[in-house]
Amino acid sequence: MTLLVLCDICQEDLPLERFLFYNCGHGYCDTCTPAITQRTCPMCRKKRDHEPHRVYLTPAATTVEEKAKALGRALNSVGPESSEQATRRIGKKIHDFAKEAKVDEITASKLLGVAKNMDERIAPLFFQLRLEQDEKRALQDKVNLWLPRVNKTESVERQVACLKEHLQEQKKALTEAEMEKAKLAGWISAQTQEIESLKDTMSQQLGVISLKNAEIAQLKKIAEDEARHAGLYKKKLKLLSKGQPRHKKDLDDSLIVRPPNPLVDARNREHCL
Repeated sequence: MTLLVLCDICQEDLPLERFLFYNCGHGYCDTCTPAITQRTCPMCRKKRDHEPHRVYLTPAATTVEEKAKALGRALNSVGPESSEQATRRIGKKIHDFAKEAKVDEITASKLLGVAKNMDERIAPLFFQLRLEQDEKRALQDKVNLWLPRVNKTESVERQVACLKEHLQEQKKALTEAEMEKAKLAGWISAQTQEIESLKDTMSQQLGVISLKNAEIAQLKKIAEDEARHAGLYKKKLKLLSKGQPRHKKDLDDSLIVRPPNPLVDARNREHCL
């Protein structure tokens, strides 16, 4: 049975499958709808802020043949997602159809058997299915309850992994620092040894300098003595150039010119050295 609908724009009677509807409830055929340019519905003037969609309807069965086809489609639609109430309604419709339809007793008996079979066998199956669905829902609730904890645990595990990786990097950096520290310690030890060697060298140099200073002081003293003797010699020579004094007692011992004595001079030089 084809359900015909009137298009308010082209005024043609067309099948419902060719109509596109807006949320306001008005619909137009698939020929006129694309030609609508205004942003409001041509009938009610409400704003069109969405795409049009199709509407699918099932006409009510009026003849016995149509009712039988409708029952066949209803039986084909029964599945695991169907509710127990919907299944019982289909069984009741089969029972009513068996009483209403003018069929022989054998066909009526078969229809009533089908209705009874649905009540006695399919309904308990739906009851079992509902129990399983309830159990599944309870398990899903438990999963939903534990899911945040699992997510938190996974997050903690990721953090632990990151911390382990960071710890490995820190250990590597610490090892490198220890190696650098060992190198610096070796360098410091070498520098310390070099400083100690320089101290020893400086001490030796200071000893040499001290000896040199002593020699310089001794040489200064010798030079002073030589200068003093040279002054005396000059005085002696000056007196000798003027002539000898009259009396020997008036002579100063320092002015007496003695002949040089090689042994005494050598002994004096050794003493000075």
